[in-house]
Order: sequence, then structure tokens, then C-alpha cells
Amino acid sequence: MITNIEKIPDELRMLVEAGLTNALSRGSLGQAKIDFIQIENSLSGGKTGAAVFVARYGIAGSAYIRVLKIAPKEECESENEGYVKTRETLLDIFSQVEYYPEDEFSFNDTRYEKVGEQIQHGILLYQDVGTVAASDLKGVARYFTNRITALATEEEEDAEKFARELSLLLQKEVFLSLKKGLYGNLQRKEVNLIEYYGEKINSPKVKEALSALRELDSSLPDPETIVNYFNHNATYHQVSYIHGDLNPENVLVWENERGFLSCKLIDFGEVIPKKKENYTPLFWDFSRLLGEMILNFVEETVINQVDKNLDVDNIDLPSKLSFSISKTLNEFWSVVEAFFRDDPSKLENANSRIEFISRIYLSTLFDFINEAKSGIKDLRRAEVM
Repeated sequence: MITNIEKIPDELRMLVEAGLTNALSRGSLGQAKIDFIQIENSLSGGKTGAAVFVARYGIAGSAYIRVLKIAPKEECESENEGYVKTRETLLDIFSQVEYYPEDEFSFNDTRYEKVGEQIQHGILLYQDVGTVAASDLKGVARYFTNRITALATEEEEDAEKFARELSLLLQKEVFLSLKKGLYGNLQRKEVNLIEYYGEKINSPKVKEALSALRELDSSLPDPETIVNYFNHNATYHQVSYIHGDLNPENVLVWENERGFLSCKLIDFGEVIPKKKENYTPLFWDFSRLLGEMILNFVEETVINQVDKNLDVDNIDLPSKLSFSISKTLNEFWSVVEAFFRDDPSKLENANSRIEFISRIYLSTLFDFINEAKSGIKDLRRAEVM
């Protein structure tokens, strides 16, 4: 029996139901005997085509609470291969991963081009997260946004404490562990940056995504213009391995029994492919995580603040949202750029939300550079920007 399936987003519900029904029919999931599965919390899904959620499963007297991921078989196998690399480090920050071929199932996924074709999927089992984390487990972006949004009702001292705690978690748990576990030795190369970024930006996948974005915002540059941004010699900082897909959905955060933040990194499907591509820039994981955290926060808070009297079908709504998002992002970046130019006044005078996301970003960035031992002495140089 599957309960709480309605907690899975509509576009992924049939996929999840098919995978879990297959497991129940066999009476096992991984190496555990099961006769029930209860969905506790949906974590992510839709962007990559995979469904990530917390589930309680087992038999009477023996139950597990684990994060599960259902994805195409190739993605599951790639992630399991990447996990083998993280397992060598024995660091607690990397979630354990189990993958069993017997959990594979066929599903007609209509999101793919060949509708009607049965595609093999698998189920990745991350480690047991325990009863405390089950209902409170979130991707770091959602946790970050929820807490910052609540600042208006909190004491300033509490907000500052949260900012310090989240920044410390990112600095000392996520990025320091990545350095110890994956990054290895840092190499500094003087190169033309097109050598590393040009081919990737000109790839069909990126061009297609940029074209879709330009339909929404015609002011965005075309791929050729973006490639030209990298047509200059500069220092390229390269490490041995990177996570490669460190978006906020892959950093799971919860408050433990003592009220402190805990986190786990999941989804290691890009560790090996990025290595094979010889594409392992030092700042990739940092930029992906912090950039998406801030963008998600800005988008959600702007949407919440938009005039609720505006009808959702009103022709002015998209342009109003776009303008407000751009304005907020520009305000954030003006604070950061001023700080790099030794002018902290904008940071000190910013509104509370911009101030806190700026402090989290700057604090994490500076500590990341220092922990990575990148050799960048002057942290306010344009090179860092």
C-alpha cells in the first residue's frame, strides 16, 4: 500500500507510483522487505526529470525513513559511479547511496521525445535520515528562503544568528568537505578561457536553453556573444573532481535534535562525467549553489510581494515580475560590487533581506577561497568577481 502519494507533484506522481508499485509487488525495496510505503515529504523534481522524496517503508516492526530518488536507469548508474568516488573519502557530509538492479522498472515517460517508448528507470536509496529529519527535510534554497522571508517577524539578533549559522554550515560543512573529499590538488593555469568554456557554451543543449530564455527576455545575449566574454587570457583554477550538480535541491538541510543545522549532499551523477570532460573549475560548485540560492530567494519573495490585486492573466504581470526581479538582483549585486571596491556603506544601509543574503554570500565566498587555498591573495580583485 502506498500512502500520501498526493505529496508528489502532479507531473511526477505517475512515475513515482509506478516505481513504488513495482517494489511492493516484489515485496522488497533495496534489501528491505516491505508491505507498505508512506511518502513523508517531496523534496524536488521537474527540473531534471527525477523525483526526490522522503519515504517511510518496511514491514510491521521494521521500518526505514530514507531519501529516495527515481530517475532513468542511466542517471542512476552514473550517480552510483560518482558515489563510489565520494565513498573513498569517508566524510559524513556525503550521503550514502545504494542502488540495486532488481528495483529497476519500465515506464512510459511522456516527458521524453519518444512518447510510447518504455524507458528503464531505477531507484536510488540515500541513507536513513531518521524521524527528526523526515518531515523537516528541505533543499537548502527552500530552507534559506523560508527563514529569510520570516525575518520581518523575528528579532534582528535572531536573524543575524541564522545568517551566521547558515553561512558557517556552507563554509565548514559543504565546501570544506568538498575540498577534502573531491577537489584534491589545485592547479592554476594561465589560459584563454574559451579553451574551457567555449565548447560547453556552444553545445546544442546550452544553445537550446539560451534560445528558450531569449524568447522570454530578448535582451539576453546570443551564445556567440557569451563565448566572446571568455575570449581573453586569465588564470583558470582547476581541481581534481567537482560535484558538478551542486544546485540547492542537492543540499538537504534539517534541524537536528539539538536544534542545530545538519546537511547532506546528494546526487553525484556529474562527478565522473565532468572529470571525463576535463571540466573541473574550482568555482563551479560554489557559483552554482550560491547563485541559485539567491535567484530562487529573489524570485519567490518578489512573487509574494507582487500586487495581489493583479489578475494572474493580466498582461502586465509578467513584465512587472521581470522588472521587480531584475531590480532586486541589481540591488544585491551593487552591494556586493561596492564591498569589493572597499565601500561597505551600501551593505550597511541595505534593507534587511538584501543585507543578510549579501553577508551570507560574501562570508561564504571569502571563506571558500581561503579554504580552497587558491593562492588568490587580494580578495577584492576584479579576477574574483
